[in-house]
Amino acid sequence: MQDSDGRWERRWRERLEHGDPYIVDLLRHGPGHVEWRSRVVDASLIRIPTFCVAGWRDLSCDPTIRAYEQVRGPKQLLVGPWMHTLPDESQIEPVGFLPLVTDWWDRWLRDEAGTVDVGSAVSVYWQGRRSWRRLGAWPPDGACVRMFPDVESSLRREAPAAEGVAEHAIDPTVGARSALWGVPARGSGGPRDQRDDDAQSLAFTSPPLGAPLGICGRPRAKVVLVVDAGGVPARLYRPAGAEQSVLVWLHGGAWMLGDLDTCDPIARALANRAGCAVLSVDYRLAPEHRFPAAIDDPWAATAWAGSAFQQVAVGGDSAGGNLAAAVALRARDNKVRLALQLLVYPLVDYAVDSGSYYRFGQVYAKFAGRPGFGPTCLDDLRFMWEVYIPDPADRLRQDSAPMRAASLRGVAPAVIITAEHDILRHDTHQYARWLEVEGVRAELYDYRGQIHGFFHMLGVTHAAQDAVGKSAAALRQVFARPHRARRAPAS
Repeated sequence: MQDSDGRWERRWRERLEHGDPYIVDLLRHGPGHVEWRSRVVDASLIRIPTFCVAGWRDLSCDPTIRAYEQVRGPKQLLVGPWMHTLPDESQIEPVGFLPLVTDWWDRWLRDEAGTVDVGSAVSVYWQGRRSWRRLGAWPPDGACVRMFPDVESSLRREAPAAEGVAEHAIDPTVGARSALWGVPARGSGGPRDQRDDDAQSLAFTSPPLGAPLGICGRPRAKVVLVVDAGGVPARLYRPAGAEQSVLVWLHGGAWMLGDLDTCDPIARALANRAGCAVLSVDYRLAPEHRFPAAIDDPWAATAWAGSAFQQVAVGGDSAGGNLAAAVALRARDNKVRLALQLLVYPLVDYAVDSGSYYRFGQVYAKFAGRPGFGPTCLDDLRFMWEVYIPDPADRLRQDSAPMRAASLRGVAPAVIITAEHDILRHDTHQYARWLEVEGVRAELYDYRGQIHGFFHMLGVTHAAQDAVGKSAAALRQVFARPHRARRAPAS
């Protein structure tokens, strides 16, 4: 593990500068592929001081802890309620952990006796009890502890409870099942430990750290459980509790998938960064509820928001972006002022036979090593439209395809996010240009190298962090302006 000649540094720099992004490798090979065997690191060979960091919502949490247990040098394991991200970049209880790492390392370097206890004694912190218990060994003698809070509100283990293992009641007012990158965790998409925001945060330490670290936390946004927003179920996020401005957020999912839990992390991130309330709408989904149910529900929720808040913006991603643009047009037609429309790689037109879609299918035929990627995207789009709107004539209406509106003049200003490798990119750029031609302020941010869905990958790519940051900054800016009286929309 030594790097006196810089060989390892050169190798990693070459990998970062010339290799494919990790996400591309994941798409190309998939979990369990033989390719990953060549990248395994034998942690038992590590003899130098090692500081490990993991997050409950990360699929890598369990392997990180297993690697920590194998390290033979002085070590520390810091675990908190984070996703696949550095703790100081987390949207949930960010922690400036680098000073903790450097302080720990400095203590080791300054050990005057030249010896360091490398035993496995551990200090364990429980958020619920706000107390520390010390175990004589790790793992505890006679027990193999699974260090993930289970959905049934306790630390589960494969052997009888060891001394120092405690129960913890989960707070039901904090959004549950908000899994990795917004993927559903109801039996798929991630391990059970991703399901509880308010689960314990643990810090396992071995010497030479002089004092144990207590890292605990929950999302900053205060969550009001399901509210009735004009007859539509919704979840309201309020960072401070007295916000007068709200973003009505509409989740993606092809008008058929998604719910309040799948978009919980992004709703929290927007609320925390923008400092405004976020109303996440649980609109009806196809095929049980076809067009226009999915647009009528957001419109009713926007009406409710207009009566409860002084300023209202609307936003959404993918199919939710389609609904947000349609709501903005309805608001314009009903003389209702919206502060902003936030459109994240939205579907703006039914144009499945257009030249741009055909070219995408050809150019991306083998994208990321996946044969048929481009044509499959096009087939998926056709299927979505057919399920959501069976009548082809309805697919050309303003409420379903905002690009088909007679005019965009007078609609709310827009912030638009697109991804380079997205089949919807071309249409969305056309929509942004049309907004500008019609005299509507439109800020377009196109993210190179990104794919559809990246907005939710806050723990994976800095592009997601930047896109959410720009969205939040735009919301803060428009909400800071003096508001004018406006009519609430008629539901």
